[in-house]
Amino acid sequence: MKKLFTIFVLVFVFAVGFAQAPQKMSYQGIVRNAAGTLIQNGNISMKISILQGSSTGSIVYEETHNATTNSNGLVTVEIGGGTVLSGSLVGLNWGSGVYYIKTATDPNGSTDYNIIGTNQMLSVPYALYAENSGTPGPVGPIGPAGPQGIQGIPGVDGAIGPQGPQGPQGATGATGATGATGPQGADGVVTVLGWSGVVGALAGSSSVYVFAGPTVNVTVTSITQKIVVSASAPMGLASGGPQNAEIGICYQLGTGPVINFVGGGYSIYQITANRSCYSVSATMSGLTPGTYKIGLGVKNIGGIIAISNNDFVNGWAMLVN
Repeated sequence: MKKLFTIFVLVFVFAVGFAQAPQKMSYQGIVRNAAGTLIQNGNISMKISILQGSSTGSIVYEETHNATTNSNGLVTVEIGGGTVLSGSLVGLNWGSGVYYIKTATDPNGSTDYNIIGTNQMLSVPYALYAENSGTPGPVGPIGPAGPQGIQGIPGVDGAIGPQGPQGPQGATGATGATGATGPQGADGVVTVLGWSGVVGALAGSSSVYVFAGPTVNVTVTSITQKIVVSASAPMGLASGGPQNAEIGICYQLGTGPVINFVGGGYSIYQITANRSCYSVSATMSGLTPGTYKIGLGVKNIGGIIAISNNDFVNGWAMLVN
């Protein structure tokens, strides 16, 4: 069976002077044949669908692409830039529930889509969501006048001047209307980074986290910034099992320890000799400024058997103000 390993990265650009966000999302995937060999510099065709509600939910947008893999077997397309089969990205309400990306690929460039994959969109596309989040309502009527204020302290009496003539009564001016409050702006995305690579053997009876495969460097410039991360990797024991392991998104500052984003709230998984795909995501805030190594962390705590029946790890990290 052919395999498709994907990195899903959403990049939104905010530019002063433009009225609406770009209606496109970048999608990357690695394509292999039945023998596990990369399909390099090959012409392929893809059908991409956006499903609402679940991995088998209704199709709210669908398009096709003809693309070419590079020397590493990586294909890159822009969702929103293909041949539309149904639906529209402009009309999608990203705040109305969960969405999934379904890809169907023909490695021969035709319409025999025999490589199928479905993944949940774990992060909201910020610019598209803000564009469809609605506009402020009309200005409400002017409320009634407030009560008379408290009488101020009398000043010192001045000298009595001569009586002047009484002037005419002036007209009372109209009260101006209160202006509308502008809409809340979306969080600013500083950068989005992706990574992919082979997961090596992870030794058993480990008391510390180690990174499963490659990582990505994220530079935090303010303690108010947050890092949003998602990653997945197929992994299995060399033999036997089952055996427990802690799997989560981790960070490392300099040569310090590899630390789980969620601290003591980690999840424990049972690993067997049958390779399974493990997907995790997490958000971290309050980090002191510095450059952090981010990746998928594993602590093989359950026994002496190594986790070595592994494949590629794929992930992305987004830094948000």
